[in-house]
Amino acid sequence: MRPVRVLAAEAHFDHRADGTLYVASPRPLGPYPDQLTERLEHWASHAPERIFLAQRDAAGAWRSVTYAEALPRVRAIAQALLNRNLGPHRPVAILSGNSIEHALMALACMYAGVLYAPVSPSYSLASSELATLRYLWQSLAPALVFAAEGELYQRPLATILDRHTELVTVSPPNSLRATSFDELLATSIGPRVDEAHARVTPGTVAKVLFTSGSTGAPKGVITTQRMLCSNQQMLRTVMGFLAEEPPVLCDWLPWNHVFGGIGTNDTLASPGAQLDYYQSLIGKMGQARVDSFARLFVIPQAGHGLTGTPYESKVPIPTTYDKLAVLLEWVEHKSAPARNLAVTAGERSLLLCSYPLHPHYQSGPPSQASSYECKP
Repeated sequence: MRPVRVLAAEAHFDHRADGTLYVASPRPLGPYPDQLTERLEHWASHAPERIFLAQRDAAGAWRSVTYAEALPRVRAIAQALLNRNLGPHRPVAILSGNSIEHALMALACMYAGVLYAPVSPSYSLASSELATLRYLWQSLAPALVFAAEGELYQRPLATILDRHTELVTVSPPNSLRATSFDELLATSIGPRVDEAHARVTPGTVAKVLFTSGSTGAPKGVITTQRMLCSNQQMLRTVMGFLAEEPPVLCDWLPWNHVFGGIGTNDTLASPGAQLDYYQSLIGKMGQARVDSFARLFVIPQAGHGLTGTPYESKVPIPTTYDKLAVLLEWVEHKSAPARNLAVTAGERSLLLCSYPLHPHYQSGPPSQASSYECKP
């Protein structure tokens, strides 16, 4: 361990007469590029042999891509996307999780000005009914879908793909027609790539990130080049050590999420931290006061956005209920939610208990909420 340069926590607070509070950093934001891919070009020129991306292969060995290797691959894929007339209205959907190929595809989309959306793998792999995936498919209407592991994603793909959507994979599925990712890498680069890249502006929408659906169906949130680039400059300013030496980042956060999440099964906020915060509220205000405006429910094996699957099967944990309706009833009609709720997934149901209680099996079918009781 060694000390590193990180800015102190400082902020300007502007209290307005109407009760509005504006909070701003006292430090000016430094310059940042118009396009995120400008930095890829910069490092391919200034540090070509530096490793850009690395991941373990199936045997546990490292495979990596340098900046000099990544740039022509991104440009070749970008050309392949342009050859298919993809763009803001003919987007790309990425179903599979983090990987070198995922990163190259995403950067190629941004390089060419093609809209893309990384989709949570759980919507494909942890759902029996694929309801959320179908909903996202209708919202996005992708012209090309990338799923690195074709065989793994074969069941959901067979359900949602139509003849107008091209499938690209690294490893092919058994029974679906797919284009090899290597075919995109082998595309000859022409002048259209540079022309398309020059048209990408700070206001260009780089990608759409879908919310987890905690208050209803997932919502598509646009992310522009300006948002991406300014955010990187913010991080570089606050964590000054990032500008002093090339960082090596161990990136485990899912790229389909804006920041890895804040739920009880997420990596940036542990269950213990959530419970500590809840207990601190009780310590300051008392249980009765906290109960008047807050609920902390416990449901086994569920993560942020209330998604999850049991370890022994691929059947989804039942976690679906109309959270927005519950909140509206509480806020608008002063009708507080019940201490315990039954949540469903298809024919299954499970008891959702107010902390510190949690579901205890009593008797009856394990797949039904009526078979459980909330106890300490």
